[in-house]
Amino acid sequence: MDAETYYYDLRRRFPSVTEGAAFSVSMDALTETFGCTRRNAQLIVRKLAEGGYIDWTPGRGRGHPSRLTFVRAVGPMALRKAQSLVGQGKLSEARTFVASFRDGRLTRSFGDWTTEQLGLRREADAVDVLRFPFYRPVPELDPARVNRRTEAHWIRQFFDTLVEYEAEDGLIVPRLALDWESNADRRVWHLHLRKGVRFHHDRELNAEDVAFTFRRLAAKAPADWQLRMLKEVRITGPYSVLVRFGRPNALFLLTLCTERYAIVPGDLDEGTGDVSFARLPIGTGPFRIVRNDDSMLVAEANERYYRGRPQLDRIEMWVWPNYEGIEDRPMNAGDTQLLYSEAARVREGGERLAAIRQTEQGSTYLLVNRRKKGPLADARFRSALRLGLDRQRLVAELGGIRERPASSFQPERYEPEYGDACDPTKAEAMVRDSGYRGEKLVLYTYEMPSNEQNAAWIRNAYGAIGIDVEVVVVPIQRLSDPKLAGLADLVLAGEVLSEQPDLTLLELYTSEESYVRRLLSDSERADIDGQVEALIREEHPADRMRLLAETERRLREDDSLIFLYHSLQIVQVPEGKEALRGISLNAWGKVRYKDVWVKRGAMPEDGGA
Repeated sequence: MDAETYYYDLRRRFPSVTEGAAFSVSMDALTETFGCTRRNAQLIVRKLAEGGYIDWTPGRGRGHPSRLTFVRAVGPMALRKAQSLVGQGKLSEARTFVASFRDGRLTRSFGDWTTEQLGLRREADAVDVLRFPFYRPVPELDPARVNRRTEAHWIRQFFDTLVEYEAEDGLIVPRLALDWESNADRRVWHLHLRKGVRFHHDRELNAEDVAFTFRRLAAKAPADWQLRMLKEVRITGPYSVLVRFGRPNALFLLTLCTERYAIVPGDLDEGTGDVSFARLPIGTGPFRIVRNDDSMLVAEANERYYRGRPQLDRIEMWVWPNYEGIEDRPMNAGDTQLLYSEAARVREGGERLAAIRQTEQGSTYLLVNRRKKGPLADARFRSALRLGLDRQRLVAELGGIRERPASSFQPERYEPEYGDACDPTKAEAMVRDSGYRGEKLVLYTYEMPSNEQNAAWIRNAYGAIGIDVEVVVVPIQRLSDPKLAGLADLVLAGEVLSEQPDLTLLELYTSEESYVRRLLSDSERADIDGQVEALIREEHPADRMRLLAETERRLREDDSLIFLYHSLQIVQVPEGKEALRGISLNAWGKVRYKDVWVKRGAMPEDGGA
């Protein structure tokens, strides 16, 4: 190691000693600090002294300790080192390095500097780079396994689907498929592909890729309601595919619009570990992924994208755990920042960042495990779980992006008699009447700052009515573990409806990967499965949503599904001479990067004359 690294080891060992203050130190302490022999420790000390890092006065004789004086201020040195690591793309390593000193000033200085690196940057050759923070990495970008909105949004950047749903007009429009046709009862569909579309590894898309995508999905999700009906996928030409189902399927084209059915290359290498297809996928989308690890995700414009090259040259998502420190730095219209929801804060007074806001279609909810015996099997106890939560108070006290109480996944279907209902006294009496004897309920939720705040608030609210709750926070993948049904009493989660809300809800209720379905009782599952046949025959979205609303009503009235609140989706964007244009939000509250461009400069006062 170099002398600077040894100096950092010394400063971590003696953090309270200031520069210029001599102190006594034994050679045994130094050998322990450097993790080496006594002789090597002496050589390191000499190296540090010769390099001007320390002053060293060796002790002479027994009972005369050596004296050491720190010469160089460690804060500026460590900050430069951390900045160098960030410059190398080692953001996670830089944070760990800074945290090792347990120095508040260093942490704040590093946070301020790192925040300044975010936003819109212009590099050499007019390369436009957009950097923004996100609270976690996104290692699972395989369309076949998509189960979160952030992953779904990134999949949209890297992949294309055969067709696309335009929510504004309620139309299905061509994408990788130029045209399609079906027989009268919607059992057989014939898809005709676009020529000249190239994957990111520069091979042209063909019918084999589409057939491979269907076969791969069937192997990875055999219990999927649509794939269970699939009877045949046949290549009928280099750019045409026939798909046959065992039953009429009016929803086929709509499902092809979803991220799960994004087309993957037939020659893909699934890989393992950090080089897996899930982490570094290959698609045909407007951006290609070039890096994805615990520090950042980097995407670059697909120069040969069949729908036109994006105007942003590169997107960098910097992993910023819990957005620590971002909220402490004021931002104004001079900052070319883009911040999502929990990281976004609109400042009061002075210059402000513009904010795009919309109420999220979906809800944060509490799911009751109906597969467990004990108190949860008692309807009175489940009613107490609902009546013991004051949703208005939860929203008011925790604030943030929590907007208003919920009684449904859809904000427009709010029913005050449900969302405003709270009666702790009645809830406490129902707990006693149910025969509850103080058993500990285990509440599972996934890693996310707002989830952990919600869980702590709910635990306290239930404690006030006599229910003992233990909170367990896990990575979201754990919530899809089949073992969860035997471990969790309650699950705290959220669902965001896509531009196709009927399909989102259908998957929530029917997918074996869904933690909602995993915790439903056998009778609830049977009721839902009996409804699928009617749903897939309905060609009108309003009729499908009517059937799904009935399912929601039954689960809510049985207190299997307890709605909590709706969230506000916010994106802060800069205004001014240098600004992002073409920004709009999708149903997940994410920016459509393909449409974003950079406006630089203002119109000359003379109009260019």
